[in-house]
Amino acid sequence: MPKPTAILLGGDRYHHADEAFAGVGPALEAAGLTVVYTTDPTLIDADHLSDKRLLCILRDGMEWPEGHETPYEVWMRPHQEQAIEKFVAAGGAFMPLHNAG
Repeated sequence: MPKPTAILLGGDRYHHADEAFAGVGPALEAAGLTVVYTTDPTLIDADHLSDKRLLCILRDGMEWPEGHETPYEVWMRPHQEQAIEKFVAAGGAFMPLHNAG
């Protein structure tokens, strides 16, 4: 029987992905989860969450596609918010860390 899977979304301007993955990932793996590591927020959707047990986010909600001297954009879209809500309502676990809360 395969181990339950988690998605760990990490990395932003202030929280480097490699540090998020090195700090949080081993704890999730030690809890018996297979971890899918990503820096791509577009992977947070209903399709990618459908077979997961846990969604863990360690990043803020901002992106600077034109550079840090320009205004930021919010990366999460309404369909992603809805996917997370449905995921949790169906029994999925959601662990927003630090400023992801």
